[in-house]
Amino acid sequence: MLSDSGRQGTHYANMNTSAQDNDSPGESEDRGSRLRTELIIGSVWLAVGLFLVPAVVYLVGIKLLGPYGNNGAGMSTFYGAFFADLASGAPRTWMLALGPLLMISIVRLLYIGVGAKRQADQDENRDDAPPPPRQAPPPPVKERRRIEPRVT
Repeated sequence: MLSDSGRQGTHYANMNTSAQDNDSPGESEDRGSRLRTELIIGSVWLAVGLFLVPAVVYLVGIKLLGPYGNNGAGMSTFYGAFFADLASGAPRTWMLALGPLLMISIVRLLYIGVGAKRQADQDENRDDAPPPPRQAPPPPVKERRRIEPRVT
């Protein structure tokens, strides 16, 4: 077991080695945090596709089409058939399971860079930012006389 001084020495050594890396310490932590967040988001939407969407399909199906199966089998039979189709590689079942994850990913791809643009706009409009260079006013535009046709 390490004493407190041994732990502190290891901690300081780890701090020094990370400070000597090419990446700034905050950047590598940000990457790890971002990866962890992306894995959590992906896992949640995959779980929604695997467990919640089939339940909704089952409930809507029994309301619109009547009982599932020949003897009015329950949701457990439906889940058994659903996961058997997943194991066999049926494309329709995989699309149902991956649908929420794919839809959220597409929406997120559409908004990539929106936050960065908004931040750049905010940085541009900050009060402590230097004012933009003044431009000379445009030359005056000569007024043209309007000529209207005569109707006789």
